Amino acid sequence: MALGTLRNVAHKFGLTNSAKFERLILEDRAAAPEEYRLADKVLAAFHSGGGLAPKMQAYKLVSLNRLLEAEKPASILELGSGSSTVIFARYAAQNNAKFVTIDESKEWLRNTMSMLTAFGVSNFVTPYVRSKHIDVEKKTASYVERPPIDADFVLVDGPALELNGKTYIDAVCTDVFDMLPRPKTILVDIRRPTVEWMAKEISSTQYRFTQSNILSRSPKKNFNYFSIFNRV
Repeated sequence: MALGTLRNVAHKFGLTNSAKFERLILEDRAAAPEEYRLADKVLAAFHSGGGLAPKMQAYKLVSLNRLLEAEKPASILELGSGSSTVIFARYAAQNNAKFVTIDESKEWLRNTMSMLTAFGVSNFVTPYVRSKHIDVEKKTASYVERPPIDADFVLVDGPALELNGKTYIDAVCTDVFDMLPRPKTILVDIRRPTVEWMAKEISSTQYRFTQSNILSRSPKKNFNYFSIFNRV
């Protein structure tokens, strides 16, 4: 793990205590080497396949796998494919769960599927390519003509917020609100505007909200990489 790169990632999100995050990740890695062995193998495959992997990705993948094992979802929806798709597909294969992933990039999804094939789990995901729409005035982002899907576990990591060479980091991803019935668990990968909007829009009587420790700048042992919404 390149700690200098992790510091850059932390700085990007306004963290003032990135050194503590680094130490906690190293401690967690030392305590659970087998879990990180899988994460490192996935990231190495994505790197060789052309995928981009932030250096905090290993902890992200380990955290995702732990959440899946704790929640035991029967159906999963991933908005935005990537290294996490391998973790989801492995879980689906081992637990007979339904899994759908959506992405706006044919090339990126093709790269993802090649990684799934390398791990022997490509048959355990239903992939969709859908165009995205970013409303610059309303500051929202969503997939166009998203297939109707019921899922009890959702990861919001898409669509990408780039349009015509410009990144709209303040855009809110709204797809998850179109789902019926309500998912049991919603994870958001960083995306501060989306997290803050969801925290306001979703009643506390419906969902229990746990903010990512990365966004709250409060590192602790087994810190939350994702912001998590659990249905009450």
